[in-house]
Amino acid sequence: MQAVSLPAAAGWQWIIEGWTLFKKQPMALFSWAMFVTLILIFATLTAPIGPLLFIVLMPAITLVTLSITRQVANGQKLSASMWFEPLKPKGLFKKLLALGIIYVVICLAVGFMVFCRLQESSDRPCKPWLTHRTWNH
Repeated sequence: MQAVSLPAAAGWQWIIEGWTLFKKQPMALFSWAMFVTLILIFATLTAPIGPLLFIVLMPAITLVTLSITRQVANGQKLSASMWFEPLKPKGLFKKLLALGIIYVVICLAVGFMVFCRLQESSDRPCKPWLTHRTWNH
């Protein structure tokens, strides 16, 4: 695999094309963006489980986002009932959830390794956080 070198103007063209696509059905795309934002707000309010669940759902959210933007690009009129159509094929949602779970596990593992590496560089051993907390009430 080799990265493609593009001029800076290609990035600007991508932004222009995105704006043009958004102007075709601004309310439908804005509504989807607000729905995802509400999910994100709920996730942050239900920490620590909520953010993990949000990451698990990211592959499904990405698929739906790409699907509805393709529908807009093809000139189809969007409605909220169409948002979850891409997730209807049997077994697809489970596969996307499994991908999200793998993503969470990898993120947590990398985060833990980085945290331990930072702890080692500060001459502190990497211990589970519960073992060196003091609980004074």
